[in-house]
Amino acid sequence: MGASCAKPVCKPLSGDFDDRYRPQRLFYPAGFAVYITLNRRKIMPAKVPHSSNVAGDFYVEDGCCTSCSMPFTVAPDLFESHPDGHCYVSKQPTIPAEVHRMTMAFEVQDVGCIRYKGQNRVIKILLIGKGEGDQIDHLDADLDLLNREVKADRWGLK
Repeated sequence: MGASCAKPVCKPLSGDFDDRYRPQRLFYPAGFAVYITLNRRKIMPAKVPHSSNVAGDFYVEDGCCTSCSMPFTVAPDLFESHPDGHCYVSKQPTIPAEVHRMTMAFEVQDVGCIRYKGQNRVIKILLIGKGEGDQIDHLDADLDLLNREVKADRWGLK
């Protein structure tokens, strides 16, 4: 494939792809390469929690918050706002009522900054059922399939 590139400036785009998938490289005269990865998923970088989050399974992603204040409308006891306007999880839910309020915060958030990194399958299934499965850091294969089915059903593709 390198022989088809007339200029030495033609380089493939960088990115971490799963080793099982070999993207095709298409070289264009302008000197850039484009990866076509049909039906393949790129490995996403790990989400970084904001430094003010308390330790636990729920967190607000660093640099993601738009200061919408929506989580405060349903779970004011679980969130606080940093002086720069970035919200963060100030208390991890410990009782079922708090878990319910935390999962409601997932539904009202504007851009998906609240995330779940825990291993509790019940909470994962609850979030998937609410259409928030993409906010879970680690989904097992069966739950990933369930998440895709729920999304397809919500989008009317099923």
